Amino acid sequence: MQSRSVLSANLRAAGCAVFFCLAAPAAQAQDALYPDPPPPDAVFVRWLGTPAEGEAVRRFMGVEIPAGTVEETAYAAVSAALLDGASPGSFYTVLSSPEQPPRIVAEPPRPDRSKVHLLMSCEAGPVQLEVPEGGPVVIAPVAPFTAGSRAVNPVAAPLAVRNSASGELLGSFDLQLSRGRNLTFLACGGAVELVEHRFHGSLGAG
Repeated sequence: MQSRSVLSANLRAAGCAVFFCLAAPAAQAQDALYPDPPPPDAVFVRWLGTPAEGEAVRRFMGVEIPAGTVEETAYAAVSAALLDGASPGSFYTVLSSPEQPPRIVAEPPRPDRSKVHLLMSCEAGPVQLEVPEGGPVVIAPVAPFTAGSRAVNPVAAPLAVRNSASGELLGSFDLQLSRGRNLTFLACGGAVELVEHRFHGSLGAG
């Protein structure tokens, strides 16, 4: 009987060892799937546009970030304690262009999470977001290197971006808007890029 008890104990120990050996890589893989949580005083920033060729460092409010650290077009969380003049919970876009230095654009707040938030920004303008074929203006004319926004219901909608000064139609889209899928219309170089809001993770806390 004693030998059976010892054998059972050894089998249980071996089973536990196998479980933990398998569980550890699985836990590490799961951790790799999810980004680090943002700091409590997080400020969210992303880079859009075309960076200068060979740009190795991206600068934002006193912080230098290696260019390859942040996923393109995705928001990264940075502690407000590390920044010069940013309030916790705020959102920013840095617009890059090969012809001029990057410009920081403060985004409007987005307090209502039950809505779809549409954002408009541009390098040359003014531009506006509207329902095509004589429909209403959704986002009023936005000046270059600023941002306008509108919270709307999650519906299917055709939308168009127009140069408010010349009347030129820059782009049109047939969209199925859904809750939690916020969008940016970025007008650059006579065209419009549609950017879905995504999050990269945390770049550190103060």
